[in-house]
Amino acid sequence: MAITDAAKSTVSALQAVLTKAKPSAVPPVSVRRDEREAERRKAKRRRRAIVWGRRAAYVVAAAVAVWLVLLSPLFALDPANVKVSGYGTVVDPKAVEAVIEGESGTSLAMLSVGHVASALKDIPGVREAHVERSWPDGLVITLVSREPVAAVPSATGGYDLVDDQGIQVGRASRPPRGCRRSTSRRETSECCSLPLASSTRCRPSSAHGSPRSRRPRRTR
Repeated sequence: MAITDAAKSTVSALQAVLTKAKPSAVPPVSVRRDEREAERRKAKRRRRAIVWGRRAAYVVAAAVAVWLVLLSPLFALDPANVKVSGYGTVVDPKAVEAVIEGESGTSLAMLSVGHVASALKDIPGVREAHVERSWPDGLVITLVSREPVAAVPSATGGYDLVDDQGIQVGRASRPPRGCRRSTSRRETSECCSLPLASSTRCRPSSAHGSPRSRRPRRTR
């Protein structure tokens, strides 16, 4: 009986060893295909998440850039940082400052330099106005003033001061030094449209020089 029991135990142990030594069963083809398909779906979802994450980052960056340029005070026009030159002798600095103040706080990216130049040209005494942006919050304005070259008697007394095109740029009780006395604006315009050699009588005797080569005397 003891030998029989020992033999049974030996057989049982051998069976257990043999069972563990058997190779694991290979899963069916359909199962492996499903597993590969699941992995591909997971990889596709990861790639899609990365793409949408990048797109969202681009949108946020663009929104921040738009806010900085259009709405942020960083690029808002500061009248203190506007440089103006070419006032000459007839342009009122306060009128120029009023135009600039009207654009105060406007984003430099949205500011129309053409509109500012047009508003400046409406100021009496301004012939031309050139406006350039000076980032981040300033402007550079160059004016060409209409300097008086002749004094025309006014019907109400005194004299109208006119430039070389016969346009009134001011008034005075007497002809200023350097301005010739003329009988009409038309005469002044016609005289100053002659060649330089024939129009010396139109030139003021002061430091302004000839009407065609005038330069602003004062810079602000």
